[in-house]
Amino acid sequence: MKLLLKYSFSYLNLRNVMLRVYSYNHSAIKCYEKIGFKMIGKRRNAIQFDMKEHDIIFMDILNDEL
Repeated sequence: MKLLLKYSFSYLNLRNVMLRVYSYNHSAIKCYEKIGFKMIGKRRNAIQFDMKEHDIIFMDILNDEL
């Protein structure tokens, strides 16, 4: 993931990278936060999985936060 971000910021000259992750995927959220992503919002009860409603979490990272 860090290699992908370095490529995005260095070669593609992106200013930020945004992603979305489902709230039940705790390990992915923890991984993204460890790299430096921050939660910028969420869409509540946006999906249904395993007979439960879950949020979609939006996260981003700026090029100077890597």
